[in-house]
Amino acid sequence: MAWLATCAEITLGAALILGIFTRIAAVLSGLLLLMFALAMTAALGLKSPLDASVFSGSAAAFLLAIAERYPFSADSIVWRQRKVHRQEIHSQMGDVATNRFADQ
Repeated sequence: MAWLATCAEITLGAALILGIFTRIAAVLSGLLLLMFALAMTAALGLKSPLDASVFSGSAAAFLLAIAERYPFSADSIVWRQRKVHRQEIHSQMGDVATNRFADQ
């Protein structure tokens, strides 16, 4: 179980730093931190997770998850490229449709 938690922390941290799958990584990070904070509270009392700011980290991850845009992430770069590609396809299809109706 400890290996799973460690792998999840490394994977989610890397995803957040690199900006890939940002919303999913933020939600999962928030849940992981919340579980960690609750486990710390049960084992050590409320003071320890508050001193370590675990609840704050969890809240920050959830705040990131509900953000509308991530302008400095790899996700936004990919999204912009897909949007431009879709616009090019739609404009080409519009030209084809216009030419087809002009021929009739």
